[in-house]
Amino acid sequence: MRQTLASLFALFVATLTLTLGSGYLSTFLSLKMKTLEAPDWLVGIVMSGYYLGLVLGARLCHRVLQRVGHIRAFAVFAALNSAIVLAHGIFVIPMLWFPLRVLTGISMMGLFMVVESWLNERSPREFRARVFSFYMIMQYVGSGAGQYLLNIGAITEPVHFFVIGMLFALCLLPVSLTRTMHPAPIEAVSFNWSRIYKTAPFGLLGVLVSGVINGSFYGLAPIYARTQGLDLSQVANFMAATIVGGLLLQYPVGMLSDRFERRLMLALLFFATGSLSALLAIGGADAVWLMYLSAALFGGAAFTIYPVAVAHTHDHFDASKVVVVSAALLVVYGLGATIGPLLASVAMWLLGARGLFLFVATVALLFSLVALLSRRVEPEAVAAQEPFVAVPPSTSPVINTLDPRAGEEQATVLEEEDLEAAEEENEEEDNESEPPRE
Repeated sequence: MRQTLASLFALFVATLTLTLGSGYLSTFLSLKMKTLEAPDWLVGIVMSGYYLGLVLGARLCHRVLQRVGHIRAFAVFAALNSAIVLAHGIFVIPMLWFPLRVLTGISMMGLFMVVESWLNERSPREFRARVFSFYMIMQYVGSGAGQYLLNIGAITEPVHFFVIGMLFALCLLPVSLTRTMHPAPIEAVSFNWSRIYKTAPFGLLGVLVSGVINGSFYGLAPIYARTQGLDLSQVANFMAATIVGGLLLQYPVGMLSDRFERRLMLALLFFATGSLSALLAIGGADAVWLMYLSAALFGGAAFTIYPVAVAHTHDHFDASKVVVVSAALLVVYGLGATIGPLLASVAMWLLGARGLFLFVATVALLFSLVALLSRRVEPEAVAAQEPFVAVPPSTSPVINTLDPRAGEEQATVLEEEDLEAAEEENEEEDNESEPPRE
């Protein structure tokens, strides 16, 4: 295991650097647009562009990898990311930032594709789950630590654009200098949407609503925190507390979802998300410790909805479909995360900054009710459920090849195919050895 992690060290460092810049950029742009007096609806449109770019990149970026290979593709996407960040600093006009956010989403999808396909090919099957977990931790640590880079200077200062551009450029170094063999080109994944919807409509809807909630939070929560009277360092604490809460509660929630019926778990998670959102909507800087605690618990509930919904969907499919179904769910999540900031920004425009969490509370509590009602229609046996896997949602479809469920199933399928081939060869040898009959 140590040798495996050591061989992948460069990819983990690149992931950490990449998510440092990504988490930093998302929060900074929200706060920056507020200093430019951009209306909330425009902030929502701009921040939704990133997730639209992720969806588009899922269909486009694999072509670049097939054309030039992984290392060159990584260099292309990293250079594009750095140039886009600097373009934000040159054209300080929020309306022009929407296409730049779309391009950022596309280039980030390409970077994630390179790293995740590389990790998948270089991870032995027996260590895949631990490599998968370590990669997810790097993402959460990078996104959380990136919030504290906001303290480098005032939001009005251009130094933030330079630092973020440097981070996206520096992620090139470990990948370019690694001596690890890069993987073979990846292929595009096609989806049968009608079959997925007919087989597991509730799981598909749960992933969509999870995207709406998480996209709204990442895009607009910094504005809410700033409007509530938090200073820049407190905004960083607020965002980081949410991300850390999401990381720490992954395992406890996963353990419970394996022991209880998943639609009940989803109902409880949505109810907790809605209740904590209502608490945040009425909170203020006078009780900042309560805001941090509520944010951490909110992250623990909201950020675990996606993997539980994914696991619920896989309960209805054969394990050989893990990669295809998970890739489709990731696209659905991206669509939800694109829609979420748009709707939440309208709520903030009408109701003020508290409208963000009032919107999230309404959506979460309504879906909690839907989840409870759906349990009466088609109860599920806990013993038939697939094992929970904490899957990070905002990466690329390639991450699903690292899913331990996919690895085990692929190995099983290969073993069965080898046995069948061996049996066919034995039958042919037996037939050849039998004497001809008259």
